[in-house]
Amino acid sequence: MPVTVRIPVPLRQAVEGLSEVTLEATQVSALLQALEERFPALAGRLRDGSGGLPRFLRVYVNGQDVQLVRGAETPLADGDVVSLLPPLAGGYT
Repeated sequence: MPVTVRIPVPLRQAVEGLSEVTLEATQVSALLQALEERFPALAGRLRDGSGGLPRFLRVYVNGQDVQLVRGAETPLADGDVVSLLPPLAGGYT
């Protein structure tokens, strides 16, 4: 089932500059693995050592934080939109 992944600006260099990628996956963990396989530069940035979600990355499926659902085991359905949000920092100086 095709799922659209929205790629944030900080990760676009690792995915050939793409802002969106369409992949087939039935759950978030499989989607992140598929992203790392298609774009090796993402390896180690989307999953922790046990294959789960790293502390610093937020993953949303159709606008809902997967940490509030089933984490990396959150199921995906045809047409879902997944957004990846890496940590952001900054402010006024």
